[in-house]
Order: sequence, then C-alpha cells, then structure tokens
Amino acid sequence: MGYCGTDGQAITTQATRDGGIDGFIQQDALGLQNIYIQVKRYAKSNSVGSRTIQSFSGALQERSAGNSNSGVFITTSSYTQDALISAKRLHIKAIDGEQLAKLIIKYKVGIKTINQFPIYEINKDDF
Repeated sequence: MGYCGTDGQAITTQATRDGGIDGFIQQDALGLQNIYIQVKRYAKSNSVGSRTIQSFSGALQERSAGNSNSGVFITTSSYTQDALISAKRLHIKAIDGEQLAKLIIKYKVGIKTINQFPIYEINKDDF
C-alpha cells in the first residue's frame, strides 16, 4: 500500500502482553510516523463494540506519547454503529472484513494467483 518505513517492513508485537497494539508500520521512509494496528479475528456474528475501540485508543495514546501517530483497527467481522462513531471521534481508521478482503485482493497481500483465464476478442481485420 506504499508504506515503506526505514526497512520496508511491518513490525508485529509479541502475542501476549502487547499493551493493546498488535503491530505497527512506519508511514514514511525515515520512520518519523508510526501507524499502530489492532487486529481482531472474529466470527462474522461477533461485531467489534465501542469499548474495544476505546481500549485501543487508550493503548494508542500510551504508545504514541504525544507524537502524531495513527491507529488502524482491523476486524474480520464488522463494527457496531457505536464502535464506528467512537472510531471516527478518536481518529481511528476502522476496517471491517469486507473492506479487508477488498484490500487483500487489490494489493495482493497474503494471496497468490492459482489460475488465470484469457479473454478473447475477434479480430475484425482478419475477416
């Protein structure tokens, strides 16, 4: 998606005791601004609520310590309306399962092409 950081990588935090942050990417090549990420792999029927967004906001504020850093919350499910309102108010980008699937396909992250089908058109100059 164009995020490069100093070494062009994303950093994943430890699995437990991560302080509410699952990882981060650096927005620019100099590593001046971090984008902190929280990911919830939920079943389709289990929506993310506003308390979860607010908890991430607290972790983001603690981690960023006054710097101009951003937060992205990604879920495989969806958000409640209150969660979306909280995310907007707290300047957190909320990405749901449908948006995530579109981004995965658009940027070809974690997927590979297993089959391609050609599309043919009649060349009218030959007839």
